[in-house]
Amino acid sequence: MESVGKDLRNQDLRSGQQMNVKLEGEIHMFNVGPWELLLVLGIALIVFGPGKLPQLGESLGKAITGFKKAQAGEEDEVKAVK
Repeated sequence: MESVGKDLRNQDLRSGQQMNVKLEGEIHMFNVGPWELLLVLGIALIVFGPGKLPQLGESLGKAITGFKKAQAGEEDEVKAVK
């Protein structure tokens, strides 16, 4: 009976070690790897051209900043109501 428990513990260790190996590999943001990111940026460069790409990045940054500010404002409003 003890050997079964040892086998299960060893199996748990192995699965945990495999999980750590996967986590220590590449870091993915939004589960997008570096090759996918390069592909998307390459397509954006082809579609919008090198002249419009900085403007596109700037407007995207402003939109994200505005969204974060609006979200923070909503959170403050909810806290004030409580």
